[in-house]
Amino acid sequence: MAGLASIVFGICYWIIDVNGWKRWSKPFAIYGMNAIAIFALAGLTGRMLGLIKVGGTPLEEVIYQRIFAPFARPINASLLYAIAFVLVMYGVAYVMYRRKWFLRF
Repeated sequence: MAGLASIVFGICYWIIDVNGWKRWSKPFAIYGMNAIAIFALAGLTGRMLGLIKVGGTPLEEVIYQRIFAPFARPINASLLYAIAFVLVMYGVAYVMYRRKWFLRF
């Protein structure tokens, strides 16, 4: 995996820095500017969705059952839930990026 990661890194370096094709990489830069903050927020949000109960059922299950399960089979509904979660976290990263809030350690 380290070799494959090195190859992908080299290809990205060649595409972005050598050739100057930067436009497509902007979402990755936005996510990466506060990666640790988004990682921590995602963990906290996931845990809170499991702890908050709605009628005795965890909130994450309520969201899954009411929003994603009616549209797809269980495996695809789970994928849709995960993609939606990542997009919400990207939205937070985007707001932080636009307001120039960067956590540095």
